[in-house]
Amino acid sequence: MKRWFGSGSQWFSVTALRAVFFALLMLCVYVGLRERPVPEIFRHFDWVLHWGAFFCLALLSFLVFPPRTWILAIPLLLIAGGGIELLQGAFLPDRTASWSDFSADTLGVFFGVAAGALLRVYRR
Repeated sequence: MKRWFGSGSQWFSVTALRAVFFALLMLCVYVGLRERPVPEIFRHFDWVLHWGAFFCLALLSFLVFPPRTWILAIPLLLIAGGGIELLQGAFLPDRTASWSDFSADTLGVFFGVAAGALLRVYRR
C-alpha cells in the first residue's frame, strides 16, 4: 500500500505524524470536555483555537493517511467538533454548546483540506 506522504525510509516520519494526529485529537477532546474552558487571552481566542486545531487535524489527515480515508476524515472531524459542542451543552454546567465554535471547527477542517490539496498538487 503506497502512501502519498512517506514510503520506505520515511515510515518513521509517517508513524510519528500519525501519533501527532491522534495526540492532537485526544487533546481537543480533553480540552473540549474539561469542566472549565481555556482562558481567553484575547477576544475570540477560542475561535482561533478551534480553527487552528481542526486545521491541523485536517492537514495531518491529508499528509499521513491513504487517499481513501481523506473523504472519511472530513465528516469524522466535523462529527468530532459537533459532538464536543453537544456534550459541552448537555453535561458540563459551566460550558455551553456554541454554533460559532462549531463554525470555527468547520472552517478549520475545510481550510486544512484545501491546504492538503494544495500540498498534494505542489508535490506532484
